[in-house]
Amino acid sequence: MSTSSGAPNAFDPERAILFDLDGTLVESGPSITASIRHALAAIDGPQLDEATLRSFIGPPLRESFRDMAGLEGAALDQVVKIYREHQLNVAINMVELYPGIADLLADLRHAGTPLAVATSKQTQNARLVLEHTGILDHFEVVSGAEPDRMEKRHSIETARDHLAQTGVDLSDAVMIGDRIHDIAGAAHFEMTCFAVTWGYGTAEEWQQADKIAESVGQLRTFLLRD
Repeated sequence: MSTSSGAPNAFDPERAILFDLDGTLVESGPSITASIRHALAAIDGPQLDEATLRSFIGPPLRESFRDMAGLEGAALDQVVKIYREHQLNVAINMVELYPGIADLLADLRHAGTPLAVATSKQTQNARLVLEHTGILDHFEVVSGAEPDRMEKRHSIETARDHLAQTGVDLSDAVMIGDRIHDIAGAAHFEMTCFAVTWGYGTAEEWQQADKIAESVGQLRTFLLRD
């Protein structure tokens, strides 16, 4: 349903859009929780209930293993290493696009809209997930967590910097995500943020966003030029 960028109700080719990854573009919950269980079992760590496991989705990984599993020091380093190996070699095959996302991204790209991913995943891992799900080529920038730059605002900052270097105007940029980390990260740069409800956030978190999309169709409407 792509339309000419000059027509009413078309996507704005001058409005940069930054997407979160897990819980926004891809359904990664089963993949993430499987890798958490595997990593904790490998180090004889605590057994966590399903609600706690789901709370890992969105925040920086090391922060979650520290706060939710009580790990620190060498044990924290080891569990993160095991988790990431399992994610790349086994659990990546469990990740799927949310319905409607592929078409939305294709239409945005066709309109010339600058697109980026800003995620708490490591950049390399994020690129592999995007490649696995067939949407990597839609994005000009993939920005993830790096050593000493683990917070969501760091990923957003790097994505913004790369877009700006290519001449993209960020004055009307929007961040799209499912967790408070996306919303707070966007607020740090005074960016508009749309929260999506098909991911792993809560109603309390979403209320802090500028708009709340309850379906990919509604998100599409929010992104259309009036």
